[in-house]
Amino acid sequence: MNCQEEVNVILFTSFCGPGYFVAPPIGLYRIKFVLECHNITTVVWDRSIEDEKTLEELIIKNNFNILGFSVSHHYMLEDLNFLWKVRKTIRSSGKPFISVAGGHEASMNCREWLENGIDVVLNGFAEESMLNFCINIKNNSFSTSYFKLLKDVDGYAFISENNELIEYPKKKLTQNDFRKYSYEIMLKLRIPFDKYWNKIKSSSEYALNKFNKSTFKVKNVRLYTISHCHRGCGFCASQSFIDISQKSTCPIFMLTAQEVLRLVIFYVNEIGAESFMINDDDFPIGNKKGISRLKEFCSLVIKAKQKQVIPENILFNCQARIQDFVIEDNQSNRKIPDESLIKLLKKAGFQTIAVGVETFSDRLLQAPSINKKGQNVQMSRDVLDALLHNQLVPQINIILGIPETTVDDIFNSMDEAIEYLIKGCQVSLTPFLMTFPGAPLYSNNSYKKFMIETVNPETQKKIKIAEHFTIHNPKINRIFEKLNNKKEKEINRIISKGLFSNNFIPKYMVALATFIAVAKIFERNEWVVNIKKKLLKCPNSDMQMII
Repeated sequence: MNCQEEVNVILFTSFCGPGYFVAPPIGLYRIKFVLECHNITTVVWDRSIEDEKTLEELIIKNNFNILGFSVSHHYMLEDLNFLWKVRKTIRSSGKPFISVAGGHEASMNCREWLENGIDVVLNGFAEESMLNFCINIKNNSFSTSYFKLLKDVDGYAFISENNELIEYPKKKLTQNDFRKYSYEIMLKLRIPFDKYWNKIKSSSEYALNKFNKSTFKVKNVRLYTISHCHRGCGFCASQSFIDISQKSTCPIFMLTAQEVLRLVIFYVNEIGAESFMINDDDFPIGNKKGISRLKEFCSLVIKAKQKQVIPENILFNCQARIQDFVIEDNQSNRKIPDESLIKLLKKAGFQTIAVGVETFSDRLLQAPSINKKGQNVQMSRDVLDALLHNQLVPQINIILGIPETTVDDIFNSMDEAIEYLIKGCQVSLTPFLMTFPGAPLYSNNSYKKFMIETVNPETQKKIKIAEHFTIHNPKINRIFEKLNNKKEKEINRIISKGLFSNNFIPKYMVALATFIAVAKIFERNEWVVNIKKKLLKCPNSDMQMII
């Protein structure tokens, strides 16, 4: 009988850019749990909290030979450089190894990753696939062909010796599968939340108490309660992840309201969680079943607080869509804010609701790049006002450099965003429309992409990475190309005031700095003067620091 191959797995997170609070990579910890249940040594190495100086010694000392990478297209350059560095380190030991990637970005852009250092991509929810792949390696060897190592593995891609992309689709996701990964396993995981909470405390002291009308609680847990988003926004790839992985359409699967509450109670009791970020792209989903689930969850939370099952001060935050909060008004024959739903959210302890406003231009909302069907600017304003009136804090996501934009569109969106920032909203800003493989717009050749270049040190081949979509109007696009440097100057000016620890500044302050940078590159000095006058009258004194 042949000796089994030793398999030791290390799982790496993707790069996390500035402006984000660190949080455990739930998918990687699920994979770790599944592998360790079968006695496969597994370590999660989170780049956000670990010291990279210790990595080389860790890899060599522990004989890691399966390198698992969660990758990001948005930070593809950073992730590639890290991948090449890790591969160089382990290659110097002379030991065999395999690089595996998974998750949204790898599944929807597998060829690009496979050509640049990844050996195998595991598609979709990859917990069982990773387990079977590791078992096959143990029972064979690292020199065995991928065709054999991937036998009975569900959902994968690799490039053959003939440079042919070999893909095998994931089996269709079921409700039972989703419940297993997002509920049953979650109740068994033991994640080192303290490491993340301590990192937040040490790096973001100022921001913890200075968020626009929000209470930030460090002991926060992220929950994922639906399989994917179905909204069909032109720029977003979330809708495509499962469909591309299994080569067929997937319905939305969701945890029940009772299951979501059970997760909340579990984390409150087990680790002392004080707040929850429900990290679904669209927690309410927007259909009757989804809204009904949201209402039931709120009612269950209210009862749980009344019975002291969970503390009264537990807070909830979520992502949603503007359309989730409107109902048909028979008298006016138009859609109006659903006040009863919004009041129920407030009563349950919801605080911040992130909504994809994207732009304050009706024309751009219906453009292919945004494609917010059923949404208009008046609806956005009505919902934002209703949320604020009920003492909820909307986080407005704004994209300035939409391909079809005009100068008037840009300044109108900035005016509206600042108005709502002063009213009490948070604002998260994206200067350009970013590119995400799998999004409807990504494959539309009518939309040009700005490419960045690097060289693969293993093959010496040049690589072009699509970073963002260019603006159709050449003059506006040329001006916007100067934005990054101007924005950094404004941010550094704010940091120089010495009120932010460790150079961390809130997203809304970054947005304000960017707005002023945009006005300056368009030489709209009168706009800057007017905005500064408005900020002087703002009840939030923090915003006056921009002046």
